[in-house]
Amino acid sequence: MRTSIITLLAIFSILTCTGYAVAEDDKWHFELTPVFWASGIDIDTTTVRGRNASAGFDFNDILDTLDFGGSIQFEAWKGQWGLIVEELYIDLGVDGNAQPRIGPRVDADLDIRLNLLEMAVTHRFDMNMGAHQPEAANNSFQPKLFMEPMAGLRYGTIKQEINLKLTPSQLPAIGETTGTFEGSDWWIELFAGGRVKYRFSQNWILILRGDLGGINSGDETVFSWKLYAGLDYKPWKSTSLKIGYNIYDFNYENNTGDEKFELDAMLHGPAIGLTFYF
Repeated sequence: MRTSIITLLAIFSILTCTGYAVAEDDKWHFELTPVFWASGIDIDTTTVRGRNASAGFDFNDILDTLDFGGSIQFEAWKGQWGLIVEELYIDLGVDGNAQPRIGPRVDADLDIRLNLLEMAVTHRFDMNMGAHQPEAANNSFQPKLFMEPMAGLRYGTIKQEINLKLTPSQLPAIGETTGTFEGSDWWIELFAGGRVKYRFSQNWILILRGDLGGINSGDETVFSWKLYAGLDYKPWKSTSLKIGYNIYDFNYENNTGDEKFELDAMLHGPAIGLTFYF
């Protein structure tokens, strides 16, 4: 059901924008963008082999939780058609604890490693509809707006390790009970969305991106969404600086009972990168 909705959204986006295609360009243009993502995490539910732990961590905990977060994105363009390939890797280590009124104190150490590889096809539409005259004619800058609907596939792998420690609250000297539970899984999902680019000055571009993805197949369920808002500063022809804020929310669940594997979490934080054009 979710896959059908995503496919329909992609078709609708393309059909509603067919009147605004930009002129063809026979030359290939390429972009390569390495990005560092200082990601924090909010966890609603995490389950490994039937053992559950959950905690909430906000922006202030980034330096304590982030081991590594980054991505590299490659874009190939010919005319108004583009191919986007992105690899994202996140390694987070977080701590949480709970002290119920009755029962032992519970401490949980959680390590999450997430890897996403996605490929999407996009089409660029010029939304200015010829309203602006060429800049050379009036020697002034003309703001420009572009839309880029996209659709593609995302391959994800995730590994979780939970270290649980139970300490009797009334008699801590009796001792502690510990346990380690780990698991990993992978999936493939469809996603669809788009980007909006607004060039409001010679060197500055505002970029907004969002997409929805998911799959529902037997015991495996995935639902995800991504949002990005940022600025692109391009003082040079072949290089630009990107800075923005990235959010990736996903809910992955597979199997039930003692082998249940689940993660419902939101990754969020500032991102900074460089784009090289060639």
